[in-house]
Amino acid sequence: MLIYQTLDNVIKELYKRFLIPLYIPVLFLTTLFLIFNSKENKNYSSRKITIFLFNFFIIVFSEISLKFIGQLTFENYLIFSLPVILIFFLLLNFVYQFKFKYKNNFYK
Repeated sequence: MLIYQTLDNVIKELYKRFLIPLYIPVLFLTTLFLIFNSKENKNYSSRKITIFLFNFFIIVFSEISLKFIGQLTFENYLIFSLPVILIFFLLLNFVYQFKFKYKNNFYK
């Protein structure tokens, strides 16, 4: 029993020290999506609020996910890989939108 509690504490501490900081680039990348809308756009304020709420939920999830960490199970692997997956997909989306948005401007 004591070994499992110690193992749980070690896993939680590793999660706090190594994976919680990976949510900072996720927050940064989601905020970068404001670049693609000008302030004169009608949807700018709603997009700004949407990005704010998304970032808020990411912060809340990163703190709540600490409670879900336990012994080594499939859920732990999913929670551990989530920030890396989010960073990967946000970078792909950012590169795709950048190429799509500014492709025609380079050739004029």
